[in-house]
Amino acid sequence: MSRRVLFVTPYPMFGGPHNQALRLHEALRARGWEQLILISDAAGNAAGRLAPLGNVVLRTPLHRLRRTRNPLVHARLFAGSWTDLVRIWRLIRDRKIDVVIVTGLTNPQAALAARLADCAVVWQLLDSSAPRWLRVSLMPLVRKAAAVEMFNGDRLIPLYEGARPRRDHWLTYYPPVDVGRFGPSTAHSVDVRRMWGIPTDALVVGTVANWTPQKGIEYFVKSADRIARSRDDAWFLMVGATYETHRHYARQIRALVAGYAWAAERLVFAGPSDEPERYYPAMDVMLVTSIPQSEGTTTTIMEAMACGVPVVATDVGAVADVVSDGETGYLVPPLDAHAIAEAVLRLLSDANMRRAMAASAREAAVERFAVERCADVHVRAFEMALRRQGSDRREPRTSRS
Repeated sequence: MSRRVLFVTPYPMFGGPHNQALRLHEALRARGWEQLILISDAAGNAAGRLAPLGNVVLRTPLHRLRRTRNPLVHARLFAGSWTDLVRIWRLIRDRKIDVVIVTGLTNPQAALAARLADCAVVWQLLDSSAPRWLRVSLMPLVRKAAAVEMFNGDRLIPLYEGARPRRDHWLTYYPPVDVGRFGPSTAHSVDVRRMWGIPTDALVVGTVANWTPQKGIEYFVKSADRIARSRDDAWFLMVGATYETHRHYARQIRALVAGYAWAAERLVFAGPSDEPERYYPAMDVMLVTSIPQSEGTTTTIMEAMACGVPVVATDVGAVADVVSDGETGYLVPPLDAHAIAEAVLRLLSDANMRRAMAASAREAAVERFAVERCADVHVRAFEMALRRQGSDRREPRTSRS
């Protein structure tokens, strides 16, 4: 016996929401929840990364808010959102969906479609990127439409709910990590270093981040310059995709790198990878340099921790929820290459500290961020949503193909 949940994300490039849906799929099924995943049919790598799930992944035109001042772009969003709403409403009706998961503040079409279909809504608020005026404008809709709000970290709650949030209809969750797949591995470390020509005795500072302005890639490069000038044994490893929509930003990063003589030998651009678990163990320190108004918690931090890698991360969004400063890594101010470099140099100069933080990071990841724990929180949210919607009086339907 099972119920059915529809997970909706309009982003065509694989990111945190897709990763969450992929990793939770089997765990939710084991708990009696059949998941369907609705994504955009625009060009991107999300469909390919989700392909192992088969026909539970559905594609349709989905419009989303864009970071532009072009009024024509926003006009197309407004016009297209109504057709999105109708498509999603039909899908909810035809597939007999019990709960709809809406990802992100600025994509309300699925929530409105669910309300029209008298279907429970779980609205996930993922990050700190939305400006205050937009949060103030849209949160009344979230409160009206959502039976349950899920926040990707406790520190996001005041951003959306204000100083005195209602406490009867929200939960905190952290993105799921497969702590069996992501773990310390000498073999992976050796393989990656050999593949990219990194000496076995080098100290590697790495990052796993797609090249978008929110990730603050320029601060990784600038801090790397300070580190490289202090330590001849430091190498740098960058894993992540570039986007056509951010091609100008990628050119800026490459131009910045070209100005540093050491980078030609000691900086590796590995590009995107479907197997990030192979890269983390090759790092001695994992670096996250996101800017303000960007992150929630960011899955890469938790993946690195699961692999036993200390993390130096900018203190933005809800990152402080997952990095224990001085225990599993260091929190540093954003937009400050000097502070970032100093924290990394502190770790590189103390092998005992790195080992202690690595062990603490792995322990915290297993205890707090495992897939099973995240799945339990999601099922709790679904059950809360059904109770609030009044749907708990219906009998669960038999699993359908």
